[in-house]
Amino acid sequence: MKFEFYLNKYNLCKLRMVIIMRQPVVSTIYQAIDAFAPFASALPYDNAGLLVGDGNIPVTGVALGLDLTCELIEYAHSQRCNLIITHHPVIFQPVRRISVHHPVYQLARYGMNAICAHTNLDAAAGGVNDVLAQAIGLEQVEPLADPEFPNHPPIARIGWLAQEQTAHELASHVRMVLSVDAVGYADAGRRIRRVAVCGGAGGDLIAPALSSGAQALITADLRHHELLDAVSAGLTVLDGGHFATERLVMRPLCERLSGLFAETPMHLFEPENPLRFAT
Repeated sequence: MKFEFYLNKYNLCKLRMVIIMRQPVVSTIYQAIDAFAPFASALPYDNAGLLVGDGNIPVTGVALGLDLTCELIEYAHSQRCNLIITHHPVIFQPVRRISVHHPVYQLARYGMNAICAHTNLDAAAGGVNDVLAQAIGLEQVEPLADPEFPNHPPIARIGWLAQEQTAHELASHVRMVLSVDAVGYADAGRRIRRVAVCGGAGGDLIAPALSSGAQALITADLRHHELLDAVSAGLTVLDGGHFATERLVMRPLCERLSGLFAETPMHLFEPENPLRFAT
């Protein structure tokens, strides 16, 4: 066991325990995530944290995945894991009924615990959008401020391509990086060097991207009117898909936790993209 003092925006002079032991408890792993992706930094609409279970339960193993699905739960059970860590919350909207097919039911059935790191992991250093920006090859990456949430760390990032590209060239590059069958884009007709990125649904960041000098925004779940608004304002937008723009973070997260808890089995669940394209 070792103790470290650390400082960040949300925890001043807080004593952190980094425990390398055979069987940490759930709250110890929660605290390790909180140290680099503070749950207090999650956006107001979000539901992040320990959403199912008991922080005092000893951890037999950890399964990580983007979405907390029944398939992930069965995988965790097969690997003898009693803690699941995902990006997307298993409970987001109010739950009025839990059937036997609901993930919360299955978690309770197996006595599993669930930690979900959502918008706090989007904004974290080394989180979703830093990983996405790095994969695309952006340089001089910095946070992209969101005026809607001035009191929270920015989620999106903005940076520079090494060379100018056309919208089609950038879309082809993003398709290769994300390993998807297609990337949709709306071309504003400008050559692109400065690029904003937001994994998941980021259509509400069109205005901040433009005000920061971006010529393109790479995100997902773009709505028709958002495409029209962006192009009319001179911003090319690319839709790489929600799953594909966020899943890249799960392997670095697994590796980070494996380094902190070397004696605890960590298993990464990597399903195929659920979205298919007919050709």
